[in-house]
Amino acid sequence: MAAMSGRGGMSPQPAGRSAALDFCRVLALGAIFVGHVWYEGWPLRITYAWHVPIFFILSGYLWRPGRELRQEWKRRWSSLVVPYIVWWFVVAAVSFVWALTQGAVLGPYFYALAAWGGVGGYRPFTAFWFFPALTVAVLFLRLVQNRSRLLAWAVPVVAIMLCQVFTHVAQRLPLSALVGVGCALFILVGSELRRIRERVHAPIATGAALLAVGALGVAVPGYEHLELKLADFGTPAASVVAACLIACGLILLSEGMFDRYWPGGGRYWTVLAQCATFVMLSQGLVLMMMRTPTTGGWLDFVLVVTVPYALALATLPTRLSPWLHGREPLVWWRTGSAPVISRGRYDSARGSR
Repeated sequence: MAAMSGRGGMSPQPAGRSAALDFCRVLALGAIFVGHVWYEGWPLRITYAWHVPIFFILSGYLWRPGRELRQEWKRRWSSLVVPYIVWWFVVAAVSFVWALTQGAVLGPYFYALAAWGGVGGYRPFTAFWFFPALTVAVLFLRLVQNRSRLLAWAVPVVAIMLCQVFTHVAQRLPLSALVGVGCALFILVGSELRRIRERVHAPIATGAALLAVGALGVAVPGYEHLELKLADFGTPAASVVAACLIACGLILLSEGMFDRYWPGGGRYWTVLAQCATFVMLSQGLVLMMMRTPTTGGWLDFVLVVTVPYALALATLPTRLSPWLHGREPLVWWRTGSAPVISRGRYDSARGSR
């Protein structure tokens, strides 16, 4: 995305897909797996500092100017909402049958909470909250993009403050609505990074510096990590700033490293990034079946990575892809420097989640 300017216009973004940004997505997915397997201790502190904000910031980094609210909704309907709904039914059916085999019954209230969204999405609906939150965030920004720049920034800041003061209320709102508006701040940060990107002539050094400062912020005693699903933005201001520094640092560092050491490469990072929707929405089933404790386990981690990814890669080239992945089928095994898409032009913002 590009940055909001003046009355909400966006600066242009280069066409084409960036392997460096896809690497960031895959890295963030790995951090999400770690945070969902080891749900306590240092893994939680490290991964929750940045692993979800970077997806919003990447959406801002790839923002496309001029898209109307109706166009945005149409696009997000196919890429986010449709797989969200389909996977809700898939996960509900599989979890219900699995519970019966274990001598338990998951009642209507359990599934009603999952449909409500937000904090009510218990395992196996672990990561479902993110999709409506991102949808709310981008639709909010499209709504205000032709209005004042101050409004675009002020409303997310107020939303974050409301989440911190009225956390128990915010986390129970349907579809993580208030959290989504607050997370629009991360999208704006990503758009600002895009705006100044050409002026960053040493992305590796700059990215490493931002990453180091953000990591130091996380290490400060008293720091509280972000838990956006619970409408918890951590230590007021500090946790959001640390998340932005780490995410922006990773983006710049990755771009610099790929440009210098792997120009034109990284095809397989792009393929793995295309599986993001599938693996995020299906991982909870693996965690449920493994009965993964909060202390985690390496076998749980290996399975929560390999099983969803194996199924995602198997379905990505099929007609199930629009329903399960939110994208057109991708024939990922063909040779070439970039994946081959069965229909349509390659859309650089398509992978932004």
